[in-house]
Amino acid sequence: MARLMSTGRDNILTAVNVAKSCGMVGFGEKVIFVNATPHTAQSMPTLKFSLEDGGDQSSAAIINQGLYQSGFNYHLAINGKSFAALCDHFPEYLPKVLLHATVFARMAPDQKTQLVKELQKINYRTGMCGDGANDCGALRAADLCAAAHQRGPMFSRPRHSFSLLRYMALYSLVQFCSVLILYTVRTNFSDWQFLFFDMFVVTALAIFMGNGGPSKELQACRPSASLLSLPILGSLFIHTCMIILGQLAAFFITTKEDWYVPLNSTVPGASNLPNMENTSVFALSGFQYIIMAVVVTKGFPHRKPIYNNRIFLSVWCCLP
Repeated sequence: MARLMSTGRDNILTAVNVAKSCGMVGFGEKVIFVNATPHTAQSMPTLKFSLEDGGDQSSAAIINQGLYQSGFNYHLAINGKSFAALCDHFPEYLPKVLLHATVFARMAPDQKTQLVKELQKINYRTGMCGDGANDCGALRAADLCAAAHQRGPMFSRPRHSFSLLRYMALYSLVQFCSVLILYTVRTNFSDWQFLFFDMFVVTALAIFMGNGGPSKELQACRPSASLLSLPILGSLFIHTCMIILGQLAAFFITTKEDWYVPLNSTVPGASNLPNMENTSVFALSGFQYIIMAVVVTKGFPHRKPIYNNRIFLSVWCCLP
């Protein structure tokens, strides 16, 4: 059974040292670094094997010495750039390198996945253990995978960050729309109303919306990795339209009621508070803050369903 190490950010020398410390590279066994370069406008692709002690030999010389024969006490180490060049320009050497490679350093997520698939092509049954978000593809491609417990929070934090950023963006849009509508009739929220929203509604919901925790199972679908992705921008646009339409509807419905008392627009600033326009928009925007907190907190299947976040639901139910 062969054991391989594939790291994402570690320097190849650091990775080799770790491999020696944990027994993957035995005492007295040497390491050969595989150095492959791609084709450029100035040079042809090259493949060289550098001995750990600083010596340098061509690929032919290493092969002639029996590097790929069983029992030869050398381990190969390769980084992500060389692995990519090896796959693209020297595919005939790839199976031989994989048979004796122990350390793969600075491998991109897709390269880890490719490594698992290439091992499967030479009839290896692969088992993968990962503890980072960049291991997802390799875990999925492997015949057997073990996801460390730390994976959950790593998935959970980006999902929570996205939810929180969306909520704060929508919070700003709700308040902007409210103030803009009220300015058209020369009024605004009072300082106490602003304080109530900021301290007791938005802050309370934002603090507890991420307490649901990550899902206990890996999912086949991939969560959005960019704030500028179409689903996120599309949802923000739809929510913004609903916010504007809702506040305008509340404002105009209030002005059409028989009990409506028009605002005295000759009185400036806080002197015209309270008034019916202010009250109607204040009440509706408060419910919009509360509803939007639930909408953006939806994280299933990558996070636990919202009913697992009991503190958030308790706060959410108490606010109305």
